[in-house]
Amino acid sequence: MFTGALGAGIFFASIYGAGLTFAQAICVLTIYLAMTAMAAFNVASDLAMFSASVLLLATDVITREDFLQGFGNSSVVCVGLLLVVAKGVEETGALERLLKFCLGK
Repeated sequence: MFTGALGAGIFFASIYGAGLTFAQAICVLTIYLAMTAMAAFNVASDLAMFSASVLLLATDVITREDFLQGFGNSSVVCVGLLLVVAKGVEETGALERLLKFCLGK
């Protein structure tokens, strides 16, 4: 984990020194950390994205109103519902049964 934090620090220093503003550098770093958490450490996508939003809120990159409005957007609700449906299909094994029926054994 120390290597990940050290890598993130070096990454932040390089992008902040590249002429980006503080807010831009924080945004790029946040995306880097969220993607790394999901890819390398198998962190759930909802947790990684919520943590990224909290980081942006804590560093005053986004306002409290923007933070709360993002969760009230109909697209976010739709994606959340699709994740629930996908988990239900995975847990019940309905997709495997359908594929076995269509493709055979």
